[in-house]
Amino acid sequence: MHAPQQKWDETSDSEKPAAIAIVIAVIVAQVAIGASVEAVERIPLLSPFLEFVGFAVTSVYAYRYATDPAESEAAVTSERCACSDVAVPFGRSAALMLQWHCGALYEVPVQ
Repeated sequence: MHAPQQKWDETSDSEKPAAIAIVIAVIVAQVAIGASVEAVERIPLLSPFLEFVGFAVTSVYAYRYATDPAESEAAVTSERCACSDVAVPFGRSAALMLQWHCGALYEVPVQ
């Protein structure tokens, strides 16, 4: 049996209308977000300006991490913590995949 079908069967009858309402709300929200993004893209100067702001912010952070050893170490430390937090709850296979993905930068705890 497929996972969504199994999950639906496990859901009590009193909770099914709420689940359907949540799915419908998510679809409506996605359509509204898409319409908003399209509306912003149609404004002649705003879209290129926002692209420039995104490029400028990315460039500032890339320059900072490339030139400042303290910032670079802070980014690596933050990545270590994030990978450790993800790997430990999901067990040995997730930890081994992260070790393979992240390379020899650090050890990921394996349970």
